[in-house]
Amino acid sequence: MLRVSIILLTILSLVVICYFVRIQIYKKNAVGLHEIAGNFPTDYTLGDGQELVYVALGDSTAQGIGALNVEETIPYGIALYLSKGSRTVRVINLGRSGARLEEVVTTQLDRVKELEPDVVSISIGGNDATHLTSLSQFKILAKQLVDESLSTGAEVVIASSPDMEVTPAIPPVLNIVAGYWSGRQSKVMKALIKESDAIYVDIYNNAKLSDRDLYANDAFHPNKDGYQKWLVEYLKNL
Repeated sequence: MLRVSIILLTILSLVVICYFVRIQIYKKNAVGLHEIAGNFPTDYTLGDGQELVYVALGDSTAQGIGALNVEETIPYGIALYLSKGSRTVRVINLGRSGARLEEVVTTQLDRVKELEPDVVSISIGGNDATHLTSLSQFKILAKQLVDESLSTGAEVVIASSPDMEVTPAIPPVLNIVAGYWSGRQSKVMKALIKESDAIYVDIYNNAKLSDRDLYANDAFHPNKDGYQKWLVEYLKNL
């Protein structure tokens, strides 16, 4: 019995140490990444021709934290794709680091209605998974998200939650819980979108960022290559 207790205490101690180390790495490097993304333009145009209004909603992955310039972000990549065929794409990025689904529904979507967009993309779910947002509440909010975004008349593209289990910054054990939560969230969102006219982008299953080289130096946000992997999945569905 003493031996088992010692083993369990050792495992717990290692988890705590790992947690502390990873959190310190995240805090140290995240500040610089937020400063870089804070300087990205949030209202810009690409292309030349008939104007198309594209609005990006969501969290830090919509804002582009982890990228080193705006050209490496998902909204820019989508806009570049949409600008083909003699179109001017006006990009309005309302994404905010730390945002959860509730903020997108109650705050960001209100702005969208005023902008009369042609295309809307939504990248959300990671923070809901790490904060363990009630799955029943997530389902209610996801239904509002789908219905209200489609009510704008825009083509709506909604990504699944990313698989948080493979995120290097999240310590062992906690990553399994976050991964389970993000998986359940993705199933909820997929089921709702299947019954609507929105487009579902399954980055949870089809674009996992399992390789550490796909993350920025905070080990939490995607880097250029990570965002590119997700972008490919977006463009496959547009």
